Amino acid sequence: MAYTVRKLLESEQFPKMKLLCGEKGLDLEVKGIRIIEIEDMERYLTGGEILITSLQVYLSCSDREVEQHFEDLVKSDISGFIVKKRKEYDPTGRRLSLLEKHCKKYEIPLVEIPGDLYYWGIIRHVMMQVFDKDTARSVSYTHLRAHETRRHL
Repeated sequence: MAYTVRKLLESEQFPKMKLLCGEKGLDLEVKGIRIIEIEDMERYLTGGEILITSLQVYLSCSDREVEQHFEDLVKSDISGFIVKKRKEYDPTGRRLSLLEKHCKKYEIPLVEIPGDLYYWGIIRHVMMQVFDKDTARSVSYTHLRAHETRRHL
């Protein structure tokens, strides 16, 4: 049976997760999970991913550029967004509003997490649901190493 955004929310692994919109998309299959680390992340998606972001990557983008990236992301067959609201990365709330607009338009789930919830716990949980145990560990390790490498460059 496929793992879905609904199952992630109902798992109660992360009780502070809150669905902001996109109820009709809750049964979209989650085939992976990625952190949005570059503006044009859509180039690297294979479909079915749930995407995590704090919106930091879009700080230097105009509203028009952000809207185009969100449009491209939702057209990449993603299963949803998880956003960590951080005032310093979206001081006016405009980026989150633009993302919410696209999620509503395409019926993509948009889930909010608090600032004190770490991405890696969510990533590990989703990977353990989507992949077999050995693959999940391997993919999780690869993602962690790649993230750490980019952070130190």
